[in-house]
Amino acid sequence: MSNIQEVKSFFEEFARVEAETETLKWKLSFKEYNANVDKANSFYLPPHIDFMIFEGHRDEDEIEMFGGESFFSNPYPRFPRKLFKISEYTHEKYRKFWVCYTSFSNHTDGQSLALTDMLFVIQIEGSFKIAASSSWSNYTKDGYGDEDYEWKHSFGDKSLHFSYLHDPIAIERYYKPKDYKNGIETYEANI
Repeated sequence: MSNIQEVKSFFEEFARVEAETETLKWKLSFKEYNANVDKANSFYLPPHIDFMIFEGHRDEDEIEMFGGESFFSNPYPRFPRKLFKISEYTHEKYRKFWVCYTSFSNHTDGQSLALTDMLFVIQIEGSFKIAASSSWSNYTKDGYGDEDYEWKHSFGDKSLHFSYLHDPIAIERYYKPKDYKNGIETYEANI
């Protein structure tokens, strides 16, 4: 049976590939990006939200908006998500699962140090997969950030959600997040 260190290694590889794919997305040609999409998506349990979609050709208006082709010739490298802690749980369906408490995926040249995402990892047929995700958000379907913040289910198995996290088997903390909304509280909680 797997342990938290194996999940940490899985997460680190996922975050590296995710950041690499996001960087490739900003090149003038989508050829390298498209070649990396399947690898990036392989970390998820299907079906999942294809947030990294294949793209056609870069639009001339977009090239002009960013100041010309030189912007796309050497895009800023995106940093991998930051891992703050991993908790291990038992589950009726999956036997075990792990929650990686992370920053959001980085779409800029800086690294977020805010704990905003929970990735629910399972082991299936000997491989780790991200089976669900939740985000700390105040946005609703109407698109306005006018609600109270809460952990919102993003995709995947709805039985893997913040509301069901009780009595972890083990917790490992790696890096304390910056104090954003409830980041420190979630980091220090016994969940």
